[in-house]
Amino acid sequence: MPGPASYQGRMSDIIGGTPGVRLQDAPPGHAPVAFDFDPESDGYFYQINDILNAANPLEDATKPPRIGPPQPTTANQSWVWHEDEQDYLKHSGSVTDKIELLGPELASQVRQRYGDDVYLVLKGRGHETYGLGVQGEEARGYKIEKGPGGYYYSIPATRKR
Repeated sequence: MPGPASYQGRMSDIIGGTPGVRLQDAPPGHAPVAFDFDPESDGYFYQINDILNAANPLEDATKPPRIGPPQPTTANQSWVWHEDEQDYLKHSGSVTDKIELLGPELASQVRQRYGDDVYLVLKGRGHETYGLGVQGEEARGYKIEKGPGGYYYSIPATRKR
């Protein structure tokens, strides 16, 4: 059976007919990733989020003071105060502009359709905070649209198609 290196440079079709499961090309230095994220589910695109968190981790030292503004970081996550726990917990975002993590073939399709001002939605439509993500995107002038690969993307609301 061929090893992971044999899959570099191409994207396979759906594995075993399971919806949402694809073997994608990885960015340089990463092994191919089998995505099992269903954009219609109540889940989260953890596989891409894990790559983003590894590249830009959120450190304990960046926890904001209880009073005052948080310090800017380059981390993929942010600290959010949870009143019930009386502590900060790490939260990941709803979207990422790192479209290349979908693999070169799919990323090319996305860029052809939307250009460079596009974000991949990381929450499934059934996720409990999906609506908050949509509101956040709308507040910054973006709209959510289903696109290449069956995933959802955030694009400028004023884009003419």
